[in-house]
Amino acid sequence: MTRFTLEDLAELAMPYLPVRFREGRLPYLFFVVWLLIGVMVVLAIITPYPNGVPVPLAFAFVLLVLQLLFIWGMPFSVAVHLGLLAGLLQVSYAAWMSGGIFSPRMAWMTVIPLVPFYAVSRRAGFGWLVMVLTVEVLMSYVTWQGWLPENPTLGAAQIMSSFASYSVVTLILITVPFLYDNSFREAYNASLQRNLELEEKRKELLRTSALREQFIATVACAAEDVIIEAIETRGVAHVVLTGGTMGIAVLTGFGVGEQTRVDWSLVHFWWGDERFVTQRSSDRNAQQARDAFLARANVPEKNIHEMPSTDSGLSLDAAASFYENELAVYGNPSSLPRFDLTFLGIGPDSHVASLFPDHIDARRPGFCVPVRNSPKPPAERVSLTFEALNTSDRIWVVACGPDKAEAVSAMFSHRGNFNVPSSCVSGTIQTKVWADSPASALVAEGTHR
Repeated sequence: MTRFTLEDLAELAMPYLPVRFREGRLPYLFFVVWLLIGVMVVLAIITPYPNGVPVPLAFAFVLLVLQLLFIWGMPFSVAVHLGLLAGLLQVSYAAWMSGGIFSPRMAWMTVIPLVPFYAVSRRAGFGWLVMVLTVEVLMSYVTWQGWLPENPTLGAAQIMSSFASYSVVTLILITVPFLYDNSFREAYNASLQRNLELEEKRKELLRTSALREQFIATVACAAEDVIIEAIETRGVAHVVLTGGTMGIAVLTGFGVGEQTRVDWSLVHFWWGDERFVTQRSSDRNAQQARDAFLARANVPEKNIHEMPSTDSGLSLDAAASFYENELAVYGNPSSLPRFDLTFLGIGPDSHVASLFPDHIDARRPGFCVPVRNSPKPPAERVSLTFEALNTSDRIWVVACGPDKAEAVSAMFSHRGNFNVPSSCVSGTIQTKVWADSPASALVAEGTHR
């Protein structure tokens, strides 16, 4: 019987099996039990030994009852162990009646441990193996002592009975490798498929990582060009930074030391928004920027214009006022520095800085505002306003990943919609969206902002 035939038989019979026999290995076990019941009936018919009729029929009846009890809710392991105990007693008695250790009935002992190994667990199978070996040792001793009933003369009936025992045991034993071969092949194929999927994911991650690094390097290089142009024109540059994964990633792309084209001591760094938390909190955009770039580039502390933290002793409103005054110190007649380049991230809800869709604080006048009840934690923040951001020469929105696709698309399809905050920002010279392929997937080719 081939593996295909076993699978095909199980598949054809599955709809007709009791519900509890339709899972995992149970369909095969269902067939084995009914095979045993049939064999017991046949042995009862052809047996030449005394008490040969009631014993196999009793075992068949026990198997039938246990099968019904399992269908009605008996725990599977309990049904298996009771069936094995009944089988061990039946085989032991039949062997004792027909020659002891020399009886063909002893061949059935090889089947008993296989059932729990296959159906329950290795530990259960090992336990039954020990029991079977113990019974075989006892049967050998009983046979050696001659404590056996008198057997009838050897004849055709005994030969037929022995042939039936050996044949059925052989069929059952040969089924086991097919069943385990089937299980092994299924497990092997599943493992192979899983490995192929993992390899594809690994390659995809490598491709994505390479593209991401190239994307970051491209944005960083273009930003350096803008900063260099500002320094060459005015001797100083003002850059507004953003937080988030991509905002910080772009900073890591800036060259420092001998690898830089920029004199970072001539660049002032500001922030479009900040979380109102402690000074050294890893949630602060400024702290992330320091760790990623500012410390490595040895940017003078006077050029790093952080928004106040909760450690400053200022309230949220006072923190916003403080930063607005800081802007005025370096400002032009409009009370703001000339922002040469402003980086903005974009949230899945299209928010930029800490200006959230249809949020009351996003529409407040001024250049720097306190933000309360932010839909994204922490609840309290400080943010530049649309009015302040839109004085920038260049506003670059940086987006990466498929979760930003709808937000990027909405930015291109709206103008000045407070429900789509990203549509409300516009640089005086340039407004540019830097988006990788997944983030720009929903934007029609040739669309401009």
